Amino acid sequence: MFCVTKIMLHLFHGEHIEASRLELTKLKDRFKHAETIALDGKTASLTDVKLATETTSLFGGERLVIIENLLYQKVNKKGDEAQQWLELIQNIPETSEVVFWESKEVGKLLIRKLPKNIDIAVFKPDKSIFAFVESVNPKSPQKSLRLFAEVVHQASAELGFAMLARQMRLLITVKDLSNNSGLTPWQISKLTGQAQSFTLNQLLTAHLKLVDIDRKIKKGLSAFSLQQEIELWLISL
Repeated sequence: MFCVTKIMLHLFHGEHIEASRLELTKLKDRFKHAETIALDGKTASLTDVKLATETTSLFGGERLVIIENLLYQKVNKKGDEAQQWLELIQNIPETSEVVFWESKEVGKLLIRKLPKNIDIAVFKPDKSIFAFVESVNPKSPQKSLRLFAEVVHQASAELGFAMLARQMRLLITVKDLSNNSGLTPWQISKLTGQAQSFTLNQLLTAHLKLVDIDRKIKKGLSAFSLQQEIELWLISL
């Protein structure tokens, strides 16, 4: 008889956020009767994570701990604090199911430092998505509409929207010369060409419209589907 080892640690990472969120939802459904603790890795302390992962469930059953954006924010660095985080992760006891969810892809060097028994799934957007978001500018809406149709066909309007909102935030960052923190030189170089097609005011207005689309869709206030809203947004640039 074979002994099946229960996987207690998971890493879901990558910029295909819709897919990774779906996988996280599936895991949460498996633990719908368990105590669930969600932590924001940007603000959680070592003590917060230690208490969440090392103490037993208040109800005596299973516990699911979800920690978002911890590795990229705090562990993927040099220094004593990063080492303390790494040691904590390497010594998480098998009393809880722990998921590290990252909105960016974690580098191979950091992955090699994680526990050997961790279940790792990377979610990468289709190349058509990058072609779409990089095509967006006020001068060629027809090209963007065509590429967006490919995204909807190969993935979904939801994923296209998420990546579009991200791209607009990046364009605003490079357009605002005082706020390029967090971007690498190659990212700045690649985004600058696209940003030149917009004024800063155009980018800010376009981003606010995306925020409004998100609000209307989530609250059921739009007469259009998300795909139609994005198409109208592209035409209005």
